Amino acid sequence: MEVYILGIIAAILVGISKTGMPGISIPAITLMLLVFPENTAIIILLPVLLVADVFAVLRFHEHADWKKLFGLLPAVLIGYLPGWYIMETAPHELLKRIVGGVILLIVTAEFLRLRYFSEKVPTGKTVVVATGASAGFATILAHAAMPVMSVYLASQKFDKERFVGTAAWFFLILNATKILPYSHLGLFDWKNMKMSLLFAPGALVGCFLGVFILSKISDKLFTHLALALAGCAALKLLILG
Repeated sequence: MEVYILGIIAAILVGISKTGMPGISIPAITLMLLVFPENTAIIILLPVLLVADVFAVLRFHEHADWKKLFGLLPAVLIGYLPGWYIMETAPHELLKRIVGGVILLIVTAEFLRLRYFSEKVPTGKTVVVATGASAGFATILAHAAMPVMSVYLASQKFDKERFVGTAAWFFLILNATKILPYSHLGLFDWKNMKMSLLFAPGALVGCFLGVFILSKISDKLFTHLALALAGCAALKLLILG
C-alpha cells in the first residue's frame, strides 16, 4: 500500500510539473527512491512522464516556440551520449550531485542576470548549446532536465503559456528518445511497466491540477516560482543526491 500511495503522489507531482509548476517533479523522483532502487524508480517514472507530456502537448501545443526547440534539441545529444556512458560506469550518487551543482550554477547566474541585467535576454549559441547539453545529461541520469529548461525559458521572458507549451514538446521528444538507451541498459521489464500503468492515472490528475494552478497565477509569479523550484531541485540533488 505504501508503494502505491507514494507512487500516485509522485505521479501527481509529475503532472503538476508539466502544466503548472515546473520543477516540482524532482520531489517525485525522491518519493520513488524511497520505495524502489534507483534504476527501477527511473524506468517506472518514464511512462508516467510520457503520459503527462502527451497531455501537456495536447493542451498547450499551439503555444510552443519551435525556433527555440530546433535550436535546443541537437545540443541535447552532446549531453546525452556521455550521460548514457557514465550511467553504466560511475556511481549515481556522485552524478546526481554533479547535475545538482550544474543546475545551481545556472539558477544563480539567472538570478544575477535578473538583478543586474534584467533587460538582456541570453540568445547566443553558447547559451543554447550549454542548455541543451545540460538538459540531455541531467535527463538521462535522473529525469532532472526540467530545472535546466526552467531557467532557460524564464530567461527568454516567455509568458506562462509559451513557457509550458515549449517545455511540453521539448520533454515529449526528450523522454521518448530515452526509451532506446534505457532498453539497451536492460531496464525495461513487465513488472516495472505494470507499476507504471498503476501510477499513470495520477499523472493525469496532476496535469488537470497544473492547468488550474496555471490559470490562477501571473506570468511574473510563474517565472519566479519556476526559478525557485529549479533552485530547490538543484540543492536537493547537490546535497542529498
